[in-house]
Amino acid sequence: MHRYNVPIRIPLLLISVVLVFTIAISKLYFVLESELYIDRMYYNLIKKCETCDGAKRSAQNDFERGIYQIVQWGMGDSKTSDVTAEVLETKYKIKTARGGCVTNRTIECYDTEMRKLLAKKYDDKIYLSAYREAAQRVYQEDLARYIYQEKYRKRPRPQP
Repeated sequence: MHRYNVPIRIPLLLISVVLVFTIAISKLYFVLESELYIDRMYYNLIKKCETCDGAKRSAQNDFERGIYQIVQWGMGDSKTSDVTAEVLETKYKIKTARGGCVTNRTIECYDTEMRKLLAKKYDDKIYLSAYREAAQRVYQEDLARYIYQEKYRKRPRPQP
């Protein structure tokens, strides 16, 4: 009786191990996939938009529901681009997703459609005015920081 149980236990154990390993790898893949993207909002756009036409429809639906999202392409690590995104969000309720350096054609369709709709709603120059306001804020902060540093910089004491 012992001889016949061993062959049955090994395949069952092997199947169990493979099943657990497969589940663990698939969970890990989905967690890592979401972490590959810079921005969670950008990741959600990628999941939502599968084709260019679908992305345009999604942008129109989001616009009608009052969900305004645009994508910023490129490094986007400068203080001015961060402040520009802040200005767009506070003044116009437009959220900015960080798309990274490599553009995604489908997400570009979403972004282009959303920007067209926002330009009709507000003005063609909202992005330029937001950028100018951000640049002015950054310049004033940098100037104030420079003046503060110059005022309180350690100066050599005169020798007696």
